[in-house]
Amino acid sequence: MLQRLNQITARWLFALLAGAIALGFWLSAPLAPAAGLAPSFLAVMIFAVASSLDMGAFRRAGREPGLWLRSFLLSYIAFPALAWTAGRLLFPHDPLLRLGLLLLALVPAANTASVYTALAGGDVATALTGIALGNLLLPALLLAFFASQGAGAVSPAAMWRTLALFVILPTAAGTALGTRLGAGPAAPSGTPTDGAARDLGPRRLGEPWRQAAPLIARACVMAIMLLNAAALRAAQMEVRVGRVVLLILILALIEGLMYGLTGWWTARRLPHRPAQGKAFCFLHATRNTALAIALAGTALGPQASLPAMAAFLIQEPLAAVVAARWSHQAGHGRQASDS
Repeated sequence: MLQRLNQITARWLFALLAGAIALGFWLSAPLAPAAGLAPSFLAVMIFAVASSLDMGAFRRAGREPGLWLRSFLLSYIAFPALAWTAGRLLFPHDPLLRLGLLLLALVPAANTASVYTALAGGDVATALTGIALGNLLLPALLLAFFASQGAGAVSPAAMWRTLALFVILPTAAGTALGTRLGAGPAAPSGTPTDGAARDLGPRRLGEPWRQAAPLIARACVMAIMLLNAAALRAAQMEVRVGRVVLLILILALIEGLMYGLTGWWTARRLPHRPAQGKAFCFLHATRNTALAIALAGTALGPQASLPAMAAFLIQEPLAAVVAARWSHQAGHGRQASDS
């Protein structure tokens, strides 16, 4: 049952999230007072995603520190530089929009990066490790720099409180749970229960949670989109269609450049590991829009979340197209090898 629900929600995720945004705009009056719950949903989402990892993932990452360092430099220098340049050139008189665009560029990869990596035939373990490392390590460093450049519009205390309570701690707790549930051998068939749950073994007890965790994470993303849309409508912010279209075009160009840059980089650095290269492409080109929305709403205001909302509209379809193309190429490769 849970496995079937996972397949359905993964396939229709974009439609579900778009529906949540539309519902938030429609029911803004009753939903807007609950907008303050968005960071709590964010914490649950990050906890659920991190629980799919164990400490072994970090140990594996530690075997190639140079690779991960170069990956993070590419992701968190190129993307923010492009976003900062676009903001300065196209929104010179809208500081909140510029800050929101830069904030989006600084948050870690989208949690759906692992989903698209799997669809593309890439290395899901690499994608999950990159997501967890980004949640645990990079936001604190990069957002500290962002807050120091915030021109008075950013509340550093609110930013750090949101990071500590709703990003870093849930990531650490989720990884600890994933390590615990993945530890030890599963109980053999026929093991007497005696009413003691521990006799089932952590691995067997963890299987229902591992199937439920993606559903919980997706439900939380839907809740964040729903509440943020309601907050935008309740604030009576003027959302001009032309501005949203311009943001979508900018983000499509930036993310397309990131796919291209990462493809070039992995072709040089990982020529014999294409599955890892696919994972890095999604890690570099996608951003956690739910995290950006929660941080923008907490520290800047509803208007600063508009770039993240626009990013959601472009990055999920774009990632799906890239994943489908790679999957199609892999299918042709298998047919050629079989013939």
